[in-house]
Amino acid sequence: MIIGVELTGQSITLAESFEDLGSLMAYSGLSIVGSESQKSAGITDDHIFGHGKIIEIASQLISTSSHTVIFDGELSAIQLKNLEDSLLNVLPSGMKRVNVLDKTAIILDIIAQNSKSAESTMQAELAIL
Repeated sequence: MIIGVELTGQSITLAESFEDLGSLMAYSGLSIVGSESQKSAGITDDHIFGHGKIIEIASQLISTSSHTVIFDGELSAIQLKNLEDSLLNVLPSGMKRVNVLDKTAIILDIIAQNSKSAESTMQAELAIL
């Protein structure tokens, strides 16, 4: 499932950005099962979405039996952790696993998949970590 925030004054539309992310995901062997977005004037340093949007995202995860959320953009470690924790707090007990990734993680995964040497594979894996 892909999620994103359309920021005020952003030069690229969220639809264009989602299309780009979809292409990256397809190249990586992933498919899109749903999407959620939100318009915002800005993103805080620690949280991306409010409680209502978290519930909408969790509802789509449940209905699609998906466990992976990919944010269209780059998130800090605390934003990734808080998004994952927020989703886990509202998901039913039977779905207590969710992976939250960002666009950068997908790009690094593609690089790792296409690495030819052991050294380049290790560098890509280090970058992912």
